[in-house]
Amino acid sequence: MTIYTQLELEDIVDGKAKVESNSESFFLSVNKQVRLEENKKRTSNGMFFSIYEEWIGKVGEMFFSIWEPEVRKWEEWGKKGEIEKFNDWEKFKMKQFYTLLAKGGKYMGYPEAGDLLLNYLRGDNAEGIEKGSPYIVSSEVYEKSAIVQYAMELMRGYIKRDLKDGRLDKKSWSSRELFKPIPGRNIKTQGNFTRDGYLIPEQMNQRLQKMNNVFSLVVNVRVNENKNTVELEWIVEDSYFFKSYKEDPQMYTEFRVGSYKFKLDDGLSQYLETLGIARSFWYRASWREEWKWK
Repeated sequence: MTIYTQLELEDIVDGKAKVESNSESFFLSVNKQVRLEENKKRTSNGMFFSIYEEWIGKVGEMFFSIWEPEVRKWEEWGKKGEIEKFNDWEKFKMKQFYTLLAKGGKYMGYPEAGDLLLNYLRGDNAEGIEKGSPYIVSSEVYEKSAIVQYAMELMRGYIKRDLKDGRLDKKSWSSRELFKPIPGRNIKTQGNFTRDGYLIPEQMNQRLQKMNNVFSLVVNVRVNENKNTVELEWIVEDSYFFKSYKEDPQMYTEFRVGSYKFKLDDGLSQYLETLGIARSFWYRASWREEWKWK
């Protein structure tokens, strides 16, 4: 997913920008992982971690600087539609580059984002190609989100009003039919809603923000036998895809490593599908709770 700036997110909330609900990972490739893990276990000293983060930054900067000439070449070919230039060797290098990004992301604390990209790179073998059988991701990152918890609280209120007469009239609710932007919410720490009812996670929640920066929330409701409790199934289902150069040649994702900035065209990430390297897919996270509504 494209990483939105603070101003862009404010425009999204205000309805000034159109947002597609998709996902993309944000990751760094880090070498010598075993040695670094051993060092982390030896000490919790703050100075060590400062050095550790600095070292990782340098490795990440080195990684992007090494790959940048190749990436710029591929982007140029992709923009011009010069598919014949992508021979087997170039395809192999492209897949290697994206695989390193995904695995680096998992190591750096973005496991869901890394897993999504790795599934994308499985091509025709990717899980979730058919919408009826989505790729399953952990719900933990959603459940702990401030905006998700807030949305759940509001949606329980709608359900409670529906049950007030003792009957369940509506068995499924979606954030897209309930919510609008809420003035005054701090998008960095609280998140917000778009005009279409999508959730924008709090931007400080990097693990979720890098995985899925705009999504809808659905809840299915089932009344239990004692009628004082209901079973709620919360669902986030989304598609993992990138916009092509034809759809939006200006869209890109920016990676920041220290003072170094690396831009990667979404169009190139989509071109992986054109080359038969990757496939877009559906994914889903869900969790249940038994809620005593009265």
